[in-house]
Amino acid sequence: MRAACHESEYPGFVFDLVLVAFSGASVENTVSPKVVFLPPAWPVAHQKAGCPIAGFQGLEKFAKEQLGDAYVSFDLLRLHNAGIGTYYIYDRKHCKLIGSVLGANTFVMIQVRPGSQGDRFCDTELYNFEGKVYSAIADEKKILFHFKDFTSVQAESELSRIRKQCFLTILAAARKITGKN
Repeated sequence: MRAACHESEYPGFVFDLVLVAFSGASVENTVSPKVVFLPPAWPVAHQKAGCPIAGFQGLEKFAKEQLGDAYVSFDLLRLHNAGIGTYYIYDRKHCKLIGSVLGANTFVMIQVRPGSQGDRFCDTELYNFEGKVYSAIADEKKILFHFKDFTSVQAESELSRIRKQCFLTILAAARKITGKN
């Protein structure tokens, strides 16, 4: 069957009429995947030290090129205007709220923590990097990568090497939303 667009009796309002034949089988979820890359979770107390995450921008750029219209830009101003003050997250509890403002349902998150060398963030060059993708509709998460005690240069290099694999994991999470595996 086919969807038809009709003008309603109310001027300026248009609605879609969708006719679906029901056979008793489940109807496939037709939600379109929309992927957003959240800013890396980096402890605020250590912001002055600078976050060693330049290599992660390469993954986002690659995903943006591949996803096309399914890519959603992280719009800090829209979130701020909506009264949302939580931006640097590595937890799914804020994703649905952020997604409702940005129109996203798949979230790529990155966390950076101090490595095992030294107590203070500024005194060490080693970090623990972890990335994950979370599907808000399927309510599932998958780890994209975990680098323990890497320098930022090592993490950039390793992520560059596994960028395509990470993207395929992101794509698989987005496809779960549509019901297409």
